[in-house]
Amino acid sequence: MKLHNTFAATLITALALTVSGGAFAKGPEQAQQGPAQMGQQSPVQMEQHQPPMKQEPKHAAPKKQKVHFIRVHSGDTLGKIAKKYHTSVTRLKRLNHLRNDTIYVGQRLRIS
Repeated sequence: MKLHNTFAATLITALALTVSGGAFAKGPEQAQQGPAQMGQQSPVQMEQHQPPMKQEPKHAAPKKQKVHFIRVHSGDTLGKIAKKYHTSVTRLKRLNHLRNDTIYVGQRLRIS
């Protein structure tokens, strides 16, 4: 039982030294002194004097573009539609999965 008490006492002393700011490598005479006597701050004091941590900027989620559709009217071409809506024929074809330039009256086209 005495061995158990010795181990517990050693463990408590080690914890007390760690909490009080003492270090094992400093030796018994320095470890017995309090943090203020050794010119150190206690952990609570250190937290109060540290500058606030800089937070990394949060990356905003990319804005979802609103999807716009139009109806094809008589006389419309991909070129006219692209010019009217400030885009390109290639983009219109890609957005609408078109393999060629053929479009039909009444067809619904995605423009953005």
